[in-house]
Amino acid sequence: MDSPASDPGFGSELSYWDTELSLEGTYPEAILNRSIPERMEKEFPAYLVPRFEELRGVFGSIPRVLDVGSGPLSMLSHGHRMGIFQLTAADPLATAYRDLLRKHNHPENCALVECSGEDLVRCFGPESFEMVWIHNALDHSQDPAKVMQAMTGVLRTGGYLVVQGWTREGTTELWNGLHQHDLYLDSTKRLMCETRGNPRAVCLSDGLPLDVVEAFEPTEVPKMWLRLICRKRKLLNEVNLITV
Repeated sequence: MDSPASDPGFGSELSYWDTELSLEGTYPEAILNRSIPERMEKEFPAYLVPRFEELRGVFGSIPRVLDVGSGPLSMLSHGHRMGIFQLTAADPLATAYRDLLRKHNHPENCALVECSGEDLVRCFGPESFEMVWIHNALDHSQDPAKVMQAMTGVLRTGGYLVVQGWTREGTTELWNGLHQHDLYLDSTKRLMCETRGNPRAVCLSDGLPLDVVEAFEPTEVPKMWLRLICRKRKLLNEVNLITV
């Protein structure tokens, strides 16, 4: 089987990160903030701290957090370093990212596991995490609906799923590379996806045991920031969501 890096879309992603990790790209400050321990707090999503504290109280232990499509340097590393939670980062390009980190003399800020978003349950098992986070990566996946199913599958009942990123990146990026999907929140704050070549929008949470607890206002135009926090509820039947 070919490696993920051999896919043309993944190739463009690696080229992007090669430039960024060289500190000659668009976001050198962000790279330094993610790679230098004393600066990691600057990139950390502090708005989630009350959620982490709540999860620790509910489950009686330090929350386990999964960063899906983390890239080479997770934004969540500060919380892991401070003992707020236990962090696992998953990305289909993890091995290639390690090579890039070595090339540009950046340390790994957390352990990277090579796993696609669609394959999370096989990699980690069901109900393995109290929080699942995906930052600006869901629209980069091959099948966002399957990734949502898989993220729900590895999420513990009562835990939180956090999705954030730019709206309609496929349109913005002219459908290049991994940008084959447009995500947005519709007028009822459902997470919607339109895929290149398919004019029919689908709701990514349809059929999943997820309740919205926080959402930005509807964001259907390109290049708006999207944030959605859902909690996994107990299933009312025995439907198995983890064989995706």
